[in-house]
Amino acid sequence: MTVCGFYLLTFLAVLGYRMSNAASTTTGTITPSPTAGRVTNLKSFDNTSRSVAVEWSRPHQPNGNIFEYIVDVRTDLRCVKRVIINCTGCSRNRTMPQMQMECTTTMTVVISQTDIENIAHVIQHNLTGLNPDIVYKIEVVAVNDEGPGTPDKVYLHTPEEAAGDPTNFTAQSKSSSEITLKWDPPQPRPGVTQYNLTVYEKQEEGEGYDTLRTIYFSDWATKTYTIGNLSSYWSYKFDIVAETVIGASAIVSSSPERTMESEPTVSTNFQITKLPNVFNMVRVSWKCPKQKDGRNGGIVSANLNYFTTQPAAYVEPVRKNINLSAGGTDCMWDETVTVTTEFLYEFLVRLYNNGFAGAIVNASFYIQGGPPLQTAVTNSVKERTEKSETPSLLICPRCLHDRTNGQVNNTGLIVCRKDNCGHARNRRQATTVVDYDNMANWNEANAQDFDITYRATKKDWLDGNIRKSSLIFTLGNEDCSGNTKNSFCNGKLPTGETFIVFAFSCTNYGCTTSNRIEISTPAQVPVAVVVGGVVAVVVVMLVVIGIFIILRRKNAQREKPNKNRDQVIANFRPELYHIYDEIPDARMVTVHSSRSHEGHVNYVSGQSSRDRYNTYDQLATYPNADSHEYRRINIETRFK
Repeated sequence: MTVCGFYLLTFLAVLGYRMSNAASTTTGTITPSPTAGRVTNLKSFDNTSRSVAVEWSRPHQPNGNIFEYIVDVRTDLRCVKRVIINCTGCSRNRTMPQMQMECTTTMTVVISQTDIENIAHVIQHNLTGLNPDIVYKIEVVAVNDEGPGTPDKVYLHTPEEAAGDPTNFTAQSKSSSEITLKWDPPQPRPGVTQYNLTVYEKQEEGEGYDTLRTIYFSDWATKTYTIGNLSSYWSYKFDIVAETVIGASAIVSSSPERTMESEPTVSTNFQITKLPNVFNMVRVSWKCPKQKDGRNGGIVSANLNYFTTQPAAYVEPVRKNINLSAGGTDCMWDETVTVTTEFLYEFLVRLYNNGFAGAIVNASFYIQGGPPLQTAVTNSVKERTEKSETPSLLICPRCLHDRTNGQVNNTGLIVCRKDNCGHARNRRQATTVVDYDNMANWNEANAQDFDITYRATKKDWLDGNIRKSSLIFTLGNEDCSGNTKNSFCNGKLPTGETFIVFAFSCTNYGCTTSNRIEISTPAQVPVAVVVGGVVAVVVVMLVVIGIFIILRRKNAQREKPNKNRDQVIANFRPELYHIYDEIPDARMVTVHSSRSHEGHVNYVSGQSSRDRYNTYDQLATYPNADSHEYRRINIETRFK
């Protein structure tokens, strides 16, 4: 039969074994037993943030036997808990089919048959496992043989609780100015939660940290937050606190974290200074900015670039681009660099950290020149010869035109008589080109008997030779008789005098002079003295020759034995007898009284005494020569 169906019923009377023909028919509906009614006096009490107690009584209309109650705990979104209050001792006329519901039974509680059937009995149950600050709907339904009845429900809002600690709190650098914080929220949600983030910044001096700022925001589900506007390559620490109206969590701290590098700012204390008495070098110094909001990283190197954009007329100016390693613990640089004088330079400096090139600091600086370099000019003039009316000098044109301290615009030689040279002994860097251009020339010095200093060279005296390292220059070899007053000339020097000669070299900033050298001209000799000197020399030469011949003959005489005429003829050259017959016998000559042991010797007529063949073998000896008071008599032989 179908519940709530319409049926026709016929009733027959039977007596013994016979059925009565009389029958009674009626119609009607069969109404099944209804499900249980609502429970009574449902309410909650003893609410906490994590539990609640509920109670209820038996329905006024159980509509059969009640053998269990079902308690469901729901939120707006889902069923979170189901508790079965079951009477295991109660009889059931049939087995209830499995109920298809979204709740899963989390607990079964046994109730006795006496309690479940007692209308005065109050059923209580404590629901646990709830979360703070949640609105729950609690439904209770009685179940009889026909199944679950009509449910009754009650709503409750669990109170908040103090926040638990956030977990897994970390800080990670995101950029040069940002750090991202991450954490897990306290579980369960304690209520309306506020996070308090405190940012600490490392001190510039020391290792401590100072509070930078505190950030507040309310969203329990938030798990990350990025802190911005931080300094590059700087260390920070962070604290986080979760808080509700009931209470706050403990302070949770992160490890220190440093932001990433960024472009360094400009160098500080950038200076360009001159060096004392050095014109082609300058000192360039600078230092790193402060670490925080300056270096923005670890400075590893610096670059110095200096150059000029001026056109080069006489010389190619120095230009350099120099990379320099880190400037030590003080992060400072002090560089002395070579430049070219009389040029406007641009100096650029920038710093580098591990990842970025820094901003450029620049300055313009004009390199002012000075007098020519003393070391270059000092030995530019040297004496080449001894006394001469036109002495030669060894000049170094390249030294006089040295470009180190500026463009040389005038050079020359200065001459002065030694006893009147005066201030020329000093190298005067204060002297200017005008001073030398207004100096006396040779004509003026000659007119005053060279009692004044004069300039001996024209301005162009080294034209075409300024690159040479040596040049021979003859002093006093020009005819200056027709020279004009303002024209310099290399005229003849007076004889018998000693002069001081030095060179000068000038730039727009002054002049420098060379070492002084002394030159002397020979004195003029009279003609009579010259002639007498020549005669004396000739006489001396003749005397020397005569002495030489006499000594030579003496040596030959001592070496040969005495021979008479016949022996000479017989032993010398027999084939020439007819010639020797003409030689007369020796005769004695008079030896004049003299203290000398030498006598007078007459030479053989027509025979030179220097003739190598006119030997002592052709001379006769005097027999009594040994007894002569002079021990030896020289004999004259003559050819007829």
